[in-house]
Amino acid sequence: MASEDLVVNRVHSSSTTTPGRALNQVRTHQLVIDEPTHLGGPGEEITPAEAFLAGVSACGVLLVQGRARDNRSRRPLQTPLTALQGGRGRDHGRRQDRNHR
Repeated sequence: MASEDLVVNRVHSSSTTTPGRALNQVRTHQLVIDEPTHLGGPGEEITPAEAFLAGVSACGVLLVQGRARDNRSRRPLQTPLTALQGGRGRDHGRRQDRNHR
């Protein structure tokens, strides 16, 4: 693949003085992401799982929108929507004592 065909996305993340909170820099935007309260985070901002699902959902909507734009001769697109839901056990992701593996 030629380098001019490669799109690189960068995100920089760092911890904060609030346990369970990360500050994320995406281009000129800052996103605060919190672990949920059941994993010891403050739970005030979106969670990593919600951020992931939002990215996947947005990709779906934008992909459909782009395809509709490329095929204007067909029936016009109204408003593409996606709704995603993810589930996991409450204990999944919980930090465990390293001596109990």
